[in-house]
Amino acid sequence: MINLKKTAAVLAVLTLLGGCSRAKTEISATPLTQPLASPVSTETPVSASQAESEKGTITLEDAKARALEHAGVKAEDVTFLKTGMDYENNTQVYDIEFISGNTEYDYEINAATGEIVSFDRDAETPGSTATAAEPISEEQALNTALAKAGVNRSDITRLKTKLDMEDNRQVYEIEFRSGNLEYEFEIDASTGEIRKYETDKD
Repeated sequence: MINLKKTAAVLAVLTLLGGCSRAKTEISATPLTQPLASPVSTETPVSASQAESEKGTITLEDAKARALEHAGVKAEDVTFLKTGMDYENNTQVYDIEFISGNTEYDYEINAATGEIVSFDRDAETPGSTATAAEPISEEQALNTALAKAGVNRSDITRLKTKLDMEDNRQVYEIEFRSGNLEYEFEIDASTGEIRKYETDKD
């Protein structure tokens, strides 16, 4: 009888110890801390336009506005002949040409800083009958070239004439030979103005 009581007591102790062991195992399996949250970035993304602004790059509209301000004319009073990007001495520039009244303006503006690199202003000849819609004739252009060269039509050979586009305007390209000289002209088809004049001696 005593042995049965002892056996029952031992089994009770073992059962109690087994329960504690399981509880301990379950407790140890539970993580004591949660994983740390990923750090949140506080940097604000920079847009492409902001990056360009930081570099100082200006837009074509900015360049046009600066040219008009420098020329002292209003946008509604001009006709743009040419606007675009170009390179001058390895520097990006905006090349802008426009007409206001009888004056033609030509600007080169630094695309990074907005600085006016160069500008030119030409007054058209008052009373000119030539217009962009009605260019001068090939014969008129040739006569202008002959007068500049100081030679007669009968004294030239190897005559070449061609109506072409240069800087968004129509021009006559004229070449001929007289004696031991070769002549090359570029004449504005709208105004009759000589834009280029070269001679080459054999």
